[in-house]
Order: sequence, then structure tokens, then C-alpha cells
Amino acid sequence: MKISKYRNSKWLTKEDVDALTPEQRRTVVTKVEEDEVGEVLKPVTYFKGIVKGWPTNMTGLEVLAELSGSPDTEDFVGVKVEVFVDPDVRYAGKRVGGIKLRPIPSKLPVKEDAAPFDDALQF
Repeated sequence: MKISKYRNSKWLTKEDVDALTPEQRRTVVTKVEEDEVGEVLKPVTYFKGIVKGWPTNMTGLEVLAELSGSPDTEDFVGVKVEVFVDPDVRYAGKRVGGIKLRPIPSKLPVKEDAAPFDDALQF
């Protein structure tokens, strides 16, 4: 059996993420559904502009719950994230790297009609 048959996984891999442009890595969750991964039913997260789904571990689910403000996977849809590879992820005691999510930093809007500070006011 040739190992090359396993290279084209239907799941998102760290190599797939590495191949994305920075713009493609900043994306939005489109759905989370259960699917059979191996012989186990797991949550799989899908992102806008990324074809493959990501079998999501508990750490990823907790990040999405925090960002959405809800523990319900239905509420993860629309959450903006950056998908990235963390080289420090460990498996079985070895550093293997893995996919992680982080929030996309957003710039706070500045109200242009707001009055400027008045330094003459006494406190």
C-alpha cells in the first residue's frame, strides 16, 4: 500500500493551511456539523473560502465558544477567525504542529463627530 493515497485527505491539514494566503486564513465559520472521522463521530468546522472541513478538537471548540459567546455550535456560524498553524502543538509527547484558531483583531471605530477633549476642564 502506498502512503501517497493518504495525502489527499478530505480534512483540512496543517499543510493546507500553510498553502493559504494570509487573506484566506482570515475567514468566517460557515457551519459546524458532526461527521465520521475515522470511526468516531466528531464536530467538523467549515470556513468560508476553504473547501475542506476541520475536525475540531475541544480546544478549538472552546475558542469558538468564547468568540461566539455561546457553547452551542449553531452559534459559531458567522464567527470571524484566523486559521493558523501552531508549530508547538504536541501529540504523544512530540512537537508535531497543528491547526489553531484565533480572533481577528479589529480596529475600534473612531467617532468623527465626537467632541475633542477639553484640557481646560478641571477635575
